[in-house]
Amino acid sequence: MSTTTVSDVFLSYAQSDTAWAAVVQQKLGEAGFKVFTVAGVPSGDNASDLIWDALTESAALIALVRGPGGMSKSLAVEIGAAMAWQKPVYVLYEGDKPPELPKYAERFGVFRASDIEKLIRQIDQVGRPLSEHERAALVGTYVSVGVPTDQLLLQPAKFQQLADSFNKTTRARISGERLLREIVRLRKQGKLPRLGHKSTKVRMRGTSRQKAAS
Repeated sequence: MSTTTVSDVFLSYAQSDTAWAAVVQQKLGEAGFKVFTVAGVPSGDNASDLIWDALTESAALIALVRGPGGMSKSLAVEIGAAMAWQKPVYVLYEGDKPPELPKYAERFGVFRASDIEKLIRQIDQVGRPLSEHERAALVGTYVSVGVPTDQLLLQPAKFQQLADSFNKTTRARISGERLLREIVRLRKQGKLPRLGHKSTKVRMRGTSRQKAAS
């Protein structure tokens, strides 16, 4: 898997459901979605970074659950991160009855495995990409805020500043989650300026002048 791959859907599932996940991944792929699964992550020191990048940039998370037993604990971390980043979470289940979900999961979209086409249509509405004009405005806002992508989630005030500034500039009402996802996409596509280079050059020129003066 290349580090430049951009995913639309993060597919979360227990290891015992690998075969089912492959079927779901194929159906989503046929619908035009790029799907991330942990099966595509090579082993190595940066494996966890690739997983979290994929979750950050995805439009939605789909959790595969075999009902009615409920969600396994192995899905909890990924689902919790998706909820913290205000991403839509959908449950796709197999069985005669819907799974028993915890209280916090009441707002999840729950779909029977046979209704995957309905789920695909819903995700398609959520994942509309930004226009070229909006992307250009987002790049400008990102530069003006001056906080690297990896730090935005650690600085909620700056993250909110970016979202507010972007929506004021474009007169749009786009969620911070979607903007963060687009920033990650732009970075992976090499279309996002690296912050700090300009200030570094200024310091270097200032140092050169001081040496010349001495």
